[in-house]
Amino acid sequence: MNEKKSREDHSPKKRYRGAVLLAAALAVIAVGAGYELLRVFGPNRAYANMEEYLGLSEENQWALLVNGIVTNQYAYFEEQICYLPLTYISETMDERLYLDQEQEALLYALPQELVIARLDESSYQQGDVQNSMDAPCLVKREGKFYISLDFLETVSDCVSEKFPENRILWLWSDFDTAYSSAVSRTDGEKLRTAASIRGEIVMDLSKDMRLYTLWQEGNFTYCIAENGLMGYVRTKELEETEAIMKQREKEPYVYTSIKLEEPVRMGWHQLDEYNYTLQTERLQELAAGAPGLNVISPTWYSLSGADGSVTSLASADYVQKAHELGLQVWALVDNFNPEVDNLKLLSSYAARTKLIDRLVTDALELGFDGINIDFEAGSSGLGGMDKSCGPHFTEFLRELSIRCRREGLVLSVDNYVPASYNQYYNRKEQGEIVDYLILMGYDEHYAGSEESGSVASYEFVKAGIEDTLKEVPAGKLICAVPFYTRVWNVDEAGTVLGSEAIGAKAMAQFVSEQGLTPVWLETERQNYVEYALEGSQYQVWLEDEESLAWKLDLIQSYALAGISGWKLGLEPESFWTLINEKLTD
Repeated sequence: MNEKKSREDHSPKKRYRGAVLLAAALAVIAVGAGYELLRVFGPNRAYANMEEYLGLSEENQWALLVNGIVTNQYAYFEEQICYLPLTYISETMDERLYLDQEQEALLYALPQELVIARLDESSYQQGDVQNSMDAPCLVKREGKFYISLDFLETVSDCVSEKFPENRILWLWSDFDTAYSSAVSRTDGEKLRTAASIRGEIVMDLSKDMRLYTLWQEGNFTYCIAENGLMGYVRTKELEETEAIMKQREKEPYVYTSIKLEEPVRMGWHQLDEYNYTLQTERLQELAAGAPGLNVISPTWYSLSGADGSVTSLASADYVQKAHELGLQVWALVDNFNPEVDNLKLLSSYAARTKLIDRLVTDALELGFDGINIDFEAGSSGLGGMDKSCGPHFTEFLRELSIRCRREGLVLSVDNYVPASYNQYYNRKEQGEIVDYLILMGYDEHYAGSEESGSVASYEFVKAGIEDTLKEVPAGKLICAVPFYTRVWNVDEAGTVLGSEAIGAKAMAQFVSEQGLTPVWLETERQNYVEYALEGSQYQVWLEDEESLAWKLDLIQSYALAGISGWKLGLEPESFWTLINEKLTD
């Protein structure tokens, strides 16, 4: 080996140059690695494809936001006319948009008249007036119905905002909710597709740009910008501002109601074809035993066909006599006929109209003052309603309320104590459109109950009132109480063998004659007796003056509209003495 060359290879200068080259190489490697780390873990600088982000697959398609919520629905444009998915809009914005499948028409019940827009027609009927539009109000595409935005804004209480540059449509119908808002603290903050700096960029924010803030996810907040775009922003880059409430552009509709000048003291008068000829005579007898009664509801009408036909026991003589006795007459209509298909009737515009015409015409001709709808539940829809009847029943009430409002007739509707299985009665909407909603505060235990118990315990009635008041104004709510109790036949183990409904008056007389000593039940706020008779055991939760007093206290304390009793003739006169003492003007 050459000694000189060997020394040069290991000289300090040579070693320094090598170190520099090595450091440079390592620096290059480090920069590359840092760049790769930044690319993988740093903020994403790519901008989202907006059509893909918004799910827009067609040129005429726009993203749809409803009341500040991003939906999975879309608006469509046909020759510059915007159309919206009817089912979604009616379910989320305005349930009064009712699709009548039978005649392929869109109905909207205003306080005094019905609006009808038929498929593919560039006009709509409002009462007796035909109004023109620039395009069809209702169209059908691929089996689905769509409502034009122009028609929606004509009939409904809603406002819209369009963002053509982003193909986004905002719709608002909620004018009572305050929406949280914030502004961006700095220029250059990003609105992203995900709650991460790795989310693609939706848009660049500028300082003081206002956003609606919906929810937080980790260190990010989901927002909607004022140009309609939505996405995530780092929460620390937002400064909260005052909440925003959207403003109406027109006055809301007012569904006026009739209200008696005094508390309602009502009783149902059960009639049938066998005592039809005696009903006026019987009326005078019942009124004499119910001093203070001011409304009587005779069970006159019953559905007889799915075309809207009814059987009737209505009588002008009865009405005249009731008026002479100082009573209003609210004719009852029931759906108890097991042969009548409730769904078929209620979902048919023609059948609803026929039924309404008959009831209103009779009211005007015979002179009665109101209509009491007693449509009760049934598992099959025959002889009662099931869940499928719900929206159609509500539409029937809307359409009936129009005619009643125009003719000055009182409209009342009987309802169960609220439960999950009867929500389809739509008490909230009833509370808007009818004059009185009557809570049937009984049948806690009924003929088919597997266990014996009270017909109407205090807590049962109290809960029914409180739950109903969550949706209905107190001034429209009448609480109905039982004028009967139920005698339970039980075995030694307490198993129910059968039961029988007995009037409160008759039961009080039996207790007295048998020398029974009632026991007060504090929870039920009722007297209770049990006894043996002819080898059988019986249990009775009594409906008497003491139990009625507690129910009347509830009616007073919640400032309800009044009371009704099922049914007249079963109660002692002392019930009415108590009612008059408790329910004063």
